[in-house]
Amino acid sequence: MSTNQRLKLMVVATLVVVAMIIITNHCHALASSQRIHGCPLYKCSPCKYGFKRDRFGCQKGCECKPRRDCPQIYCLIGCKYGYKKDRYGCQQACDCNPAPSCPQIYCLVPCEYGYKKDRYGCQIACDCNEAPVSY
Repeated sequence: MSTNQRLKLMVVATLVVVAMIIITNHCHALASSQRIHGCPLYKCSPCKYGFKRDRFGCQKGCECKPRRDCPQIYCLIGCKYGYKKDRYGCQQACDCNPAPSCPQIYCLVPCEYGYKKDRYGCQIACDCNEAPVSY
């Protein structure tokens, strides 16, 4: 398979995934037979702070929990990739996040001085580094 064919295949696959996300990015209850512990399942866009629950502990449709104030935690060391957070977005301890895994990016043109990277060391698209300045 040629590089152009692979590139076209990746573009088509990406468009299919984006279309699926757009189509399913709404909330509706699934069939009543699809329940967990008597609670209906919902297909919703993610909520940053989780979903509201009723008095039985079941998810209340696609209602998101509001942001809550997080307790201030002081740590003696800094974390290169930030601190781990709970499901509400609050830091609970001084545990560090692991280094992120970088997405694989395929470029058609190689760069003589390598590709540009973000602050985590991951490649940024297919942008080339500039030639080093010699004095």
